[in-house]
Amino acid sequence: LPDHGTLGAVGYSEPSLMFLAGTDTQWLLAADAPAALASRRIRTLLVGDRDRAAVLAGAEQAGVRLQAVADVPGFNYSRGRRVDLTIYRLAP
Repeated sequence: LPDHGTLGAVGYSEPSLMFLAGTDTQWLLAADAPAALASRRIRTLLVGDRDRAAVLAGAEQAGVRLQAVADVPGFNYSRGRRVDLTIYRLAP
C-alpha cells in the first residue's frame, strides 16, 4: 500500500497487517469507519467482506462518499474460508 497515509481496517485484524502497512494502522468498527475517513484521521480503509454492507450503510447515513480503489481476494487458512477485502478512500 504505497503512500496510503494512515490505514484503517474493519473486519480484518491480522497482526501481519501492522507489519505491512505500519504501526499507525487503526483497527476500527464498521460504525466508526466513515467518520474516521471524513475527519482525515485515516486516509485509506480496508474492509472485510462481512463488514462491507455496514460500512457502506454507515457512510451513506453520514453523507460520506466512498470510492472503492481495489478488491483483494484471499483465503484465511486458519479459519478455512475465503475472504475478500476492499480498499476504500474518500470519493473526490
